[in-house]
Amino acid sequence: MILNDEAAGLHRSRPDEKMNFFDLRATALAAALVYSSSALAYIDPATGMLLLQSLIAAIAAGLVFVRKPFVWLAQKLKSLRKRDA
Repeated sequence: MILNDEAAGLHRSRPDEKMNFFDLRATALAAALVYSSSALAYIDPATGMLLLQSLIAAIAAGLVFVRKPFVWLAQKLKSLRKRDA
C-alpha cells in the first residue's frame, strides 16, 4: 500500500514545479483505467476480421522486414568466401 506521494513517485523536486505534459497524460491514463466502468460493447464480425487481418499483416511485414537484411548479409558473406577461395 502506497502511503504518500513520495513513495508513489509523484513528488516534485521543487514545490513550485509545474506538472509537465507527460505527467498529465500518465495521470489521465491511470485515472481512466482505474475509474472506468463496463462499456457493454462488442466487436462485430467485420471489425473482428479487420483486426485479425491487420494483426496477421503486421506480423508478416515484420518477418519480411527483419529477414531481408539477414538474407542480404548472408549473400554478401557467401560471395566474399567464394572470392577468397
